Amino acid sequence: MAKKLLLTYLFLIVFPLTIVTIISYSIFKNNMENRVAQSVEHSVQLVQHEAEAYFDNLVALSAQIMQQDSITEDSRMTALIASRIDIVGQPDHYVDYMQNQKILLYLNTNILDRQRDIKMAVIRLTNGETFQSKRTAASIDNSTLEQMQKDVMDSQMQWLVQPISPKGNAPEFYLIRKINLPGSNRFLGILVFEVKMDALAITMRRALLPGQEAAILWQQSSVLYDSGDWWRTLPIELVPKRSESLERESSQGRILVTYSSPLDSDWAVVTYVTFSELSEGIIPIQRTLMIAAIACIVAAILMALLLARSILRPVWSLRNAMRRMSKGFLQTQVSVQGKDEMAELTHVFNSMSHELSEMIEKVYVAELSQKDAELQALQAQIDPHFLYNTLESIRMVAEMQGSPDAGKMLRAMAILFRAATDTESMVPLEKEAILFEQYAMLHEIRLNGPLQLSIQLDPSVKMCRVPKLTLQPLLENCFKHGYAAWPSGAPIVVHLQAFREDNDLVLDLTDYGTGMTAKRFEEVELALKSGHAHTEVGTRVGLLNVHERLRKRWGNGYGITIFSKPGMGTVVSVRLPYQLQLTEEIGYESTNR
Repeated sequence: MAKKLLLTYLFLIVFPLTIVTIISYSIFKNNMENRVAQSVEHSVQLVQHEAEAYFDNLVALSAQIMQQDSITEDSRMTALIASRIDIVGQPDHYVDYMQNQKILLYLNTNILDRQRDIKMAVIRLTNGETFQSKRTAASIDNSTLEQMQKDVMDSQMQWLVQPISPKGNAPEFYLIRKINLPGSNRFLGILVFEVKMDALAITMRRALLPGQEAAILWQQSSVLYDSGDWWRTLPIELVPKRSESLERESSQGRILVTYSSPLDSDWAVVTYVTFSELSEGIIPIQRTLMIAAIACIVAAILMALLLARSILRPVWSLRNAMRRMSKGFLQTQVSVQGKDEMAELTHVFNSMSHELSEMIEKVYVAELSQKDAELQALQAQIDPHFLYNTLESIRMVAEMQGSPDAGKMLRAMAILFRAATDTESMVPLEKEAILFEQYAMLHEIRLNGPLQLSIQLDPSVKMCRVPKLTLQPLLENCFKHGYAAWPSGAPIVVHLQAFREDNDLVLDLTDYGTGMTAKRFEEVELALKSGHAHTEVGTRVGLLNVHERLRKRWGNGYGITIFSKPGMGTVVSVRLPYQLQLTEEIGYESTNR
């Protein structure tokens, strides 16, 4: 029943709670991933604006050469470049030197000093003349510059960007700018920047999420920056005038790809981040939810156990009481708790137990009365005085003819016979001890050795009432079994001790004979517990009869207990109520009830 209640509780509460928790967590995780994706998309747009501003600043810096920048108050840079192209013949060395210095000064002050990411600035004129200012030892050969000039002319654009194969931790690129004479379409040459993207890489890394990689594209095809080499392995089709988040599969699992590609910009930013990285922020929340869910489930199970226990405790108590009653404890009662149906059922059981005990007691008293009537009818058939007088006459003749042992035996037998034919069923312990001693005297002559009989009665128990002829069967078993194989001439020792223990009287009869084997002792114990003999010799029927007589009169708490060891002897302990006065209904009354 407990299992059924617990399973019902699990199916109705715990399992639905678990399913709801899993579904709620899945919905929460999806919502969190969508929100993170939106946040990533917004951050990508911000990164795109930062990158666009970075490159626009470089483009604007390259355009300053054709605007109002001047080296001196009366000298414009484009005019100086044009004059260099228009020189006919051999130039003046001083003028040539000064013009070279002015152009290099412009490259250093107006270009390199303004933008620390520019490693090198180069001006190449249409006449092939080259002016180069740089921070490192690297340089661009003339053939490369010539190709750059051709590319920018073919593109019909004012400037181009060309990526450079990475030479270190940060990527690099070339920014190539046309130099035109202001106010005309005259092409003067190109301005080339070699840019190292250290600052932009740091800025982007700070703006990106942990584990997120980014790529910067020019004209949606030329990759200038790719922190994780993702664009090469997982390219996507960029749609101009859109910011979008996509899901892609890769060897590392699901990937969130987000890009920003404005229509009016030459630059696009693409970011890559695995969903496992996105979920890392959710892990603490996931753990909290799981701990809370597990705590709720455990609490629900504990509540189920407590509820089942509270429901089943009265059932278990009633079941245990029924088991006790089935074992003979007919006066078993169960404490009543509450006012529910189980309490009503407990009341009915207690009433049934009480009524059953009263009925059995009435039947038992009736049976005792019947047995007493039968015994009295048997006694009435024999005249005890005639038999006693006859035995006394035989005893006197035996003594006169020189047989004192026969006389003693006849006297003892006469005393025992008178006690047996007496209608009194309960006698004082002191009188029972005299009958016990006379019975021992009958057996002393036929024994192989001298009898050493010891009787110790506590003064407080001498007048205690006991069933008549209780000790004689025990003494007979002592002689019959304890000393059956006793050596001839060896002393036979029997000790009787009586004392009070709480409200009980205890009689211990001890012999120091052969004792019982373990198997025999087990058989005797089994017979006393079951009330039936299980061996070929009847399991000492005298013991069993006395034991059953005491149990039927006073209950299972009274009767005979045996202690025995081979070669050491046997102790037969008799327990019965400590009673001093007889009553009419039950036959005794305790003075300490």
